[in-house]
Amino acid sequence: MPPLAETVTNVGYVQESVFETVAAKTKIYAQLDRLVPDAAPIGSSSSGIPASAFTADCATRSRMLIAHPVNPPYLVPL
Repeated sequence: MPPLAETVTNVGYVQESVFETVAAKTKIYAQLDRLVPDAAPIGSSSSGIPASAFTADCATRSRMLIAHPVNPPYLVPL
């Protein structure tokens, strides 16, 4: 698997789908904050953790959002 920096070079959008914990999301978002091109939004598949919980220290948090495919999950009977 290529390194994260190589994976997100020249992308138009990133969708994060790491384990559903604040620690895991904080760790990946700290990396994405430095690596993703400035114009690319970063979506999270978080189903219950607000983006503010794992983007607080990110310089580019204004482009980070929740983009779960079935949100809010408690209203979608899957």
